Amino acid sequence: MPQGSGGVPLRTIWEKKNFTILPCENGCVLYREASVPAIYWEGKCMKKVCMLLLIAMAVLLTSCTIGGLPINRYAYMRVDYTAAANDRFEELIAAVQKQDSAAVQSLFSQNALREAQDMEEAVRALFDYYQGEMISYDDWGGDNLKGGMNTDGTGRRWTALYSTYDVETTQDKYRFAMEFMLQDTADADNVGIRSLYVIRLADDPNPQRAYRGDGEDTPGINIYKAT
Repeated sequence: MPQGSGGVPLRTIWEKKNFTILPCENGCVLYREASVPAIYWEGKCMKKVCMLLLIAMAVLLTSCTIGGLPINRYAYMRVDYTAAANDRFEELIAAVQKQDSAAVQSLFSQNALREAQDMEEAVRALFDYYQGEMISYDDWGGDNLKGGMNTDGTGRRWTALYSTYDVETTQDKYRFAMEFMLQDTADADNVGIRSLYVIRLADDPNPQRAYRGDGEDTPGINIYKAT
């Protein structure tokens, strides 16, 4: 068992492949590569050393993936992605209930508006389809996150949120699926809602499952579509 210069043994509390975690005093931990000679601590754990170790961990995390895609350190920051998606969804519902076409379209990305088939007509169809005032909604525990950092040297970072909602209004029950691009450092026109699906709960052939539209993530507003 490794020992510090004071003869105090350092007990390995977790070890896997090339990494080891060793306990320090004051609640700190040591995270090191196994190939690096063991670091021996004397007396109290120095805050500056712990801070350097935390920075090193943040750098290591940039090589992790979500869903097979490389993601960056921002995915590990204290960002409440569910709240971000829900805020955008609540803005959308408020605009729909006011039948404010301009407000609805402002929540979509510029690229989605360009790619969608006749957005003005789609918004009017949504106003006709969605009836009543929202009483409550269920976000099924949060969103699915996809994100990445391009490895082509551009430094592009992007984060997309895929959310599903069950909504109860004063007149009916609906299901929504929303693709929301939270950030794209290479193209600001990608930021915003890219794809929105809505169907009445009574018309969904799979009401026991989270609603994901037809799985195509078609840009714009898609009504009465399901897999």
